[in-house]
Amino acid sequence: GMQADDRCIVVPIAIWEAFQQLSLWVEALCIQEWSLFVQSLNQRDREPVGGGEVFELLTQRPDNRVPLTWERNRILILLEEGFTFTCAWSQRTIRHGDAYDLDHLVPVSVYPMNELWNLVPTHPAANNYKRDRIPTQSFLEKAVIPLMQTYEIYQQHHDLKPVLLEDSQMRFSVLDTSSGQFNESLALHVVTFMNQVAEARSLARVEGF
Repeated sequence: GMQADDRCIVVPIAIWEAFQQLSLWVEALCIQEWSLFVQSLNQRDREPVGGGEVFELLTQRPDNRVPLTWERNRILILLEEGFTFTCAWSQRTIRHGDAYDLDHLVPVSVYPMNELWNLVPTHPAANNYKRDRIPTQSFLEKAVIPLMQTYEIYQQHHDLKPVLLEDSQMRFSVLDTSSGQFNESLALHVVTFMNQVAEARSLARVEGF
């Protein structure tokens, strides 16, 4: 949405990467501190609001989730063309005609984002079991290859490819989209990011399916 005459600030890449790495902890601390701040205010003229209520409001699941019809339709086209996906959690193959869910790798209740790298076809039972949790690190490592394959298939669709590249670069600035190792690098960055989110939010982890 920027315009040609907009002002901008140039940030050294090392500082930008540090901001990205620490952003989850900064966000969590801001939410906590704001909750404590509201609780400390003089609330004599109204019904008091506790810090716990504020924290819940700031972290609750959004009701206005964006439908994923666009993504689902294009994945369906890929399936109809004969491409097959591998569920990152159950390792089961997903072919045309099979039931599947479009899973948010990082649960939307934890970090609401519909970036394409965060949306992958999964087996419904596995997705239902994972729900709002993030798999353990050892289990995430097993998902790297299926994620690589999914990102490679996405790039076979003329609409999905530019979206995947743009979303990935915006989230993981150090990625080189021109590299032949892009899919592997992206999968590894995603797994690392998921671990960071889980640690920063002290989330329950899924051991296996």
